[in-house]
Amino acid sequence: MKNTLTTRAKSIRLFAFSFVSSILLASSSSCLFAFEESCLKKEILIAHRGMSEMYPENTLAAYKAAVENGFSFECDVYMTKDARIFSFHDPDLKRIAGIDKRCADCTWDEVKNLDVGSWMDKKWKDERPVTFEQILSLARDGRIIEIDVKMGPEIVPHIKKAVSQQTNATPKNIVFASAREDTIKALREQMSDFTAWMGVTCRKGWSRQDPPRPVEDALRIVRASKANGVALQFDSVLITADYIKTLKNAGYAVNVWTIDSPEEAHLAASRGADTVTSNCPNKLLKFRH
Repeated sequence: MKNTLTTRAKSIRLFAFSFVSSILLASSSSCLFAFEESCLKKEILIAHRGMSEMYPENTLAAYKAAVENGFSFECDVYMTKDARIFSFHDPDLKRIAGIDKRCADCTWDEVKNLDVGSWMDKKWKDERPVTFEQILSLARDGRIIEIDVKMGPEIVPHIKKAVSQQTNATPKNIVFASAREDTIKALREQMSDFTAWMGVTCRKGWSRQDPPRPVEDALRIVRASKANGVALQFDSVLITADYIKTLKNAGYAVNVWTIDSPEEAHLAASRGADTVTSNCPNKLLKFRH
C-alpha cells in the first residue's frame, strides 16, 4: 500500500511539473515572439557578402538581390596592383576562381573577366568581379552598404578618390569596416565624415580553444583604432547583454556577425545589437514560433 501511494505521489508531482513547464514554455515563446516583432526588424539586418546563401558571394547578383529585398548588405574589397578596387573576400583567387594568385598581385586585366559564380553553381558562370564603382552605385538612403576593407592603409586614398567622384554613396548610406587597426585609423583620418567599424573577434584568436576576449580588451582595440563603431563576432555565451551595453555606453555602435540561426539573431537583437549580419536575412525574418 505504501509503495502504491508513493508511486501515485510521484505521478502527481510529475504531472504538476509537466503542466507548469508547459505554461512557462508557452509564456517564453510568447515573449520571444514579442521581441521578434520589436527587435529583429528588416532595417537592422545586413546581408553578408550580399544574399550569399542563394547567390554567389560578393557578386552583383548577390548585391542586387539584397537591394531588391530591401536589405542592407556587406561586401569585401581588395585592390589590384594597378589600383583598381574590386569585390572579393579571400586574399587569393583560388577558392572562387581556381587561380592560385593573390588579389593584390594581379592586374585588373587579369581579374576582370574571371568567372566568380561557377564555384557555387554553373548557372552563375557569367558573374564577373564587381568594381567598387558598381558597389557605390547601389547605395540608397534608408539602408547601408558595409564595405569591409581587406587591405592595409595603402588602399584608403583610392577609396577616397572613388567616393569623391560620385554622389550616390554618402556618409548616410555607407560604412567601412576592417579587422586591421591601421586601415581603420587611415579611414578615420582621411574620410572623417564616414563611420568606420573595427572588426573584433569574441575570442583572442579564431579557434574555439582560444580564450574569450574580455570586453575591456575589445574596448582597448576599438579605441586604439579611432573607430566609431565595432563589428563584433557573435557568440551566444560570450557576447552577453552587458558586453554589448558596455560597448554602447562607451559611444560605439555595435554590429554583430555572422548569424544564420534565427534563435541567435533574435537573441543578439534582444541583447542590444544595433545591426545583425547574416548570410540569410530573409530566413531570419520568416522565422516564427
